[in-house]
Amino acid sequence: MWRIILAIGVIMLIIGTLVDGRSPIAAVREAVQPSENTISTRILSDTSNEVDVVETATPQAKTSTPRATATARPSLTPIPTATEIPTQTPLPKKLRFYRKSLDDDPRCVSMQIRGINVTDWTFRVNGTRRVATFDGGGNARMCGFRRGQEFLFTVYNTRNIAVTGGIDIPSKGGAIMIADWQ
Repeated sequence: MWRIILAIGVIMLIIGTLVDGRSPIAAVREAVQPSENTISTRILSDTSNEVDVVETATPQAKTSTPRATATARPSLTPIPTATEIPTQTPLPKKLRFYRKSLDDDPRCVSMQIRGINVTDWTFRVNGTRRVATFDGGGNARMCGFRRGQEFLFTVYNTRNIAVTGGIDIPSKGGAIMIADWQ
């Protein structure tokens, strides 16, 4: 308990020193000294007898040049605010397709979608009734095309809504298509 009180006293002494601008020793001395000043004067008389006269002076107001001190309550000065750096609004996520290769069977097309769960999503060849369903790994395959036949396809989610970035994607038989959800 005494350590806490001592620590509080030291902190108050430091704060007082910072606010008052004086050294802590001078502040303590001034607080401990009596308020009256004693002045000792020696008066020499004509007979060479020394006489000691002790006068008691009343406390007088000290006049000194004021020092700049920290105030307990600083005035409200507007603090410049940092300007915010505008951030770019992130682009909405969508499928981004590219053709990896033409190494599949020329009468088939294979697809893989990465970065999102596409279980039970489908892709359809536009203008036909052909549909293929994606598995849990994001893979789907459709066959029955003529060799190297070109076509457009669209990817649909489980609610049968066309997925952004997966509409009217060009492809051809034998293609291995990859899409990333970004």
